Amino acid sequence: INDIANVLATRIGEKDIELIVDLDVNLPHILEGDAMRIRQIIINLANNAIKFTERGMVWIRLSCEKISDEEIMLNYHIIDTGMGIKQEDIGRLFRNFEQVDSKRNRAVEGTGLGLAISKNLCEAMGGSIGVRSEYGKGSDFFFSIPQKIIDPTLDIVVSESENKCAYVITDREDMADCFISELNKLEVESHHIDSIDEYRPSGKRDYIFFTPETYTDRMRTFLDTHRDITGVILVDFDSDYVSSQDNLRIMRRPETTMAMLAALNDVETEMSAYDTMEYYKVDFTAPDAKVLIVDDNLVNITITEGLLASTRMECTGALSAKEAIELISNNTYDIVFMDHMMPEMDGVEATHIIRDTIPSASDVPIIALTANVMEGVKDMFIREGMNDFVAKPIDVKTLMDVVRRWLPKDKIIDGESGGDENYPSAESEVIEYDCLDYNKAIEVLGHVNLYNRIVEEFYRSGADRADALNNAYDSEDWADYTIKIHSLKSASRQIGAMELGDKAERLEKAGHLNDIDVIKDMHSEFMEEYGNLLSKLTKYFPDVVDNAPEDSARFIDSAVLSELANKLRMACDELDMDGMEEVKKRMQEYSYPEDKKDTVKELYKDIDNIDADKCIMLMDRIIGA
Repeated sequence: INDIANVLATRIGEKDIELIVDLDVNLPHILEGDAMRIRQIIINLANNAIKFTERGMVWIRLSCEKISDEEIMLNYHIIDTGMGIKQEDIGRLFRNFEQVDSKRNRAVEGTGLGLAISKNLCEAMGGSIGVRSEYGKGSDFFFSIPQKIIDPTLDIVVSESENKCAYVITDREDMADCFISELNKLEVESHHIDSIDEYRPSGKRDYIFFTPETYTDRMRTFLDTHRDITGVILVDFDSDYVSSQDNLRIMRRPETTMAMLAALNDVETEMSAYDTMEYYKVDFTAPDAKVLIVDDNLVNITITEGLLASTRMECTGALSAKEAIELISNNTYDIVFMDHMMPEMDGVEATHIIRDTIPSASDVPIIALTANVMEGVKDMFIREGMNDFVAKPIDVKTLMDVVRRWLPKDKIIDGESGGDENYPSAESEVIEYDCLDYNKAIEVLGHVNLYNRIVEEFYRSGADRADALNNAYDSEDWADYTIKIHSLKSASRQIGAMELGDKAERLEKAGHLNDIDVIKDMHSEFMEEYGNLLSKLTKYFPDVVDNAPEDSARFIDSAVLSELANKLRMACDELDMDGMEEVKKRMQEYSYPEDKKDTVKELYKDIDNIDADKCIMLMDRIIGA
């Protein structure tokens, strides 16, 4: 649910929408069911809710009803305050649900899950789906699926809830109502106040939830003088905000029951390494140790080698799992750093082969390198035969802690390393890249020269990366696309291209969730931003051939435009949202004359709003009919 909430938060963009994820406190700890399919249905329905809501709220509500001691019914509601659906159109919507012939299946699957597929999936899992809507006020799409109970333990429990009280400061009644409802469900006394001046002590442990707009000098002073009160500030999900007061906690949007539970149970959320790292001095060497670094991305091998250089360890790189297996078969290594996501064979598959077929390497420490730091990932790697993991972008302190933990003790020589001739200390001259957040990136790496080297490697490989990503996109090889965008995500963040890295993460999550709509929405814009970054880096590397990819967007020709116009008319006549969306995706692959661009943008907006009549009128204007 948390993964889904984060993916959906990226879809909201600049819209004035609050996303609320509301979980039933009676949910059992472990259920048996098809998590991937449930995730796909929620993503599809919630995407529609966000698309058709300009401002207001979108709720994902998950509740359960007991069927027996072994089974419950999971009930999902995706509710929005958007435009709603006319009563006469709801019947057409459900007819589209039922029109699941082979031609329609191909169209729907090409653009992501449609409503028809969602209905089929629900029924295949023994459940049902439906909708209630009021035109102009919003919609409620709901579905129910029976699930087997594996562990009935209840997790959503506020400790000592009877001794806690929460206050909510917001000028939005709808948001306040949601918070109060959640707090009541968690059995915590709650109050809505308009400002901190209305606060009155409850005699219990008090928590005050508020937004950044409310975090004024008055609020800071209040928290400084009331050390026994815990403030909880609600920030955007991708915010790098850091608390400057020890009794102020951070709760990230979207608002979820789990995030509220963590705040009330005083559970700290992890802070980014960027927020806390200073230049780190390595305090040991290991000149007799041998390390293998496996990664399909040369930039990542360069980074890891550079970070380990001051330890004097002998490092070898392998650009594929197959090459790594061959090297391990013929050599002895003290540690293997294994990238998780690689083409042809991933790190987990390679680990199985090493453990099962190479007796001499049955105990070699294998450390996963991964940009996937979701909860439970470490346990997964250990289950699959690995020993530990290091998150990307790699920070030097974490890496050295892991090396110390797994390197044979007799190969570690304590004492500061004194740096390395290839990577002198962080006080070396810094190139001030005007298109990168170089200060944060250097803090994490701890080496200026290494940073400059990986930026150059990022630039050198730019055109090849762009071609590979476009090829995967054009061939609709979404598994390969996901692997390549995953690699580009970590490389971008490692050099300080944080916005590009964030967009790559959204594309990667969409790939994992098979949300092809998001990929097709974002790909062209992402490639343009990637190309712009490479172009800006050109001046720093005058001796390197320009590696910015050429603009691949091409002008649409009259034959293609005529074909798409006919498809749009048919989709509008049937109120086929998937068909209308498919036309939009196809049109976004092309460029248009200057005098048509505004009309095309207006058409995209009306496709999103399902304004069929206006869509036909605008398309006629575009083709000159």
